[in-house]
Amino acid sequence: MPRTAAFLGLMAATSLALLSACSGDSDSSSAASSSLATTTTVMADPAPDTTAMCAAFTSIAGGAVGTGNQQPTDAAGWEAKLEWTTTLVAAAPAEWQEAAQTYLGVVEERAALLAQYDYVAVNELPAEVRSEFIAGNQADQTVSNDFIAYAKSTCTP
Repeated sequence: MPRTAAFLGLMAATSLALLSACSGDSDSSSAASSSLATTTTVMADPAPDTTAMCAAFTSIAGGAVGTGNQQPTDAAGWEAKLEWTTTLVAAAPAEWQEAAQTYLGVVEERAALLAQYDYVAVNELPAEVRSEFIAGNQADQTVSNDFIAYAKSTCTP
């Protein structure tokens, strides 16, 4: 029973404090309203700004990475593709960052693999090397494909 009385006393004191804060002068009421409005605004989930991501994404068609969507065939081309991919990933919305980083990792691994074979086309790699790479990166490639599909659907009119 003493705990119930203590609990009721605490609840009454809390209620009085809350009532006092809410029924204060107009300045404190407007400050409380302003604070509430700020909190509400912060909690809102606005659409992400994808302007920079879309600029990077569409730049590939403009020759940012070789010709159109072709695979680079030399170190300079892969360096350009890595720079482009890094720019795209950095501009991805927060909710897509993990997938975007996975995509960057796949591109980095592909560049490293192809460097070992003098930047031949993927279909020119030894079959066992290509198969091993694909099998080892299948899950990451799926995540990457999801990110690319998101970028394409977001950035293509």
